[in-house]
Amino acid sequence: MQDLGSGRIDAFIGAQIQMAFRIAENNEPIRIVGGLLNESFKGAAFRKEDTQLLEEFNKAFAEMIKDGSYKQLSEKWFGIYIGPE
Repeated sequence: MQDLGSGRIDAFIGAQIQMAFRIAENNEPIRIVGGLLNESFKGAAFRKEDTQLLEEFNKAFAEMIKDGSYKQLSEKWFGIYIGPE
């Protein structure tokens, strides 16, 4: 991405979340354009016996989506919303 910012190259393909974070963190003079080339799903892993923790996690995550706090965090740290529609 340094080569892109310096003008040595014209385009770069990479993972949206990492690119967005780097652009926001370093105030890079570049932007993300176009759509996704493919979908990549992320997740959290829990031990099978940690059913209560899984339920609490899912509940908290759903609440963050509902109240907009997940979107706010995404935009704060990545400069764009990266999350479920």
